[in-house]
Amino acid sequence: MLRLAAPMVSMTLDPQSRRDIVFITGGTGLAPVKALLDELTRYNRTRWIHLFRGERQRDDFYDHEHLDRIAESFPWLTIVRAVSDEQGYPGSGAPSRTSSPGTGRGATTTSTSPDPRPWSTPPCAG
Repeated sequence: MLRLAAPMVSMTLDPQSRRDIVFITGGTGLAPVKALLDELTRYNRTRWIHLFRGERQRDDFYDHEHLDRIAESFPWLTIVRAVSDEQGYPGSGAPSRTSSPGTGRGATTTSTSPDPRPWSTPPCAG
């Protein structure tokens, strides 16, 4: 079982660790992750990093150019983007790569199903 939760207390990296990292962000949750990615560009050579970003619209992905440059420069970083409220977002169906082969793992874009909130539950009765 995998349990996901908001960060508690602090978000720091152990530079001695060799464990891979999965980041899941949406909205302003990218800010601390960006700082950690920038830190990783200074010393990481062995850990695979996977960044999953979710937004409502494609225009909500702020600073994507900077993140794409990191993904193209560092083969250990993979970025997956998904939108919930925009039909026809690039990448619907099979994911598409934004980097050239051999230049890094690159960024991938995907889209969600037409129902953007399949995880919603009905309100509780009072």
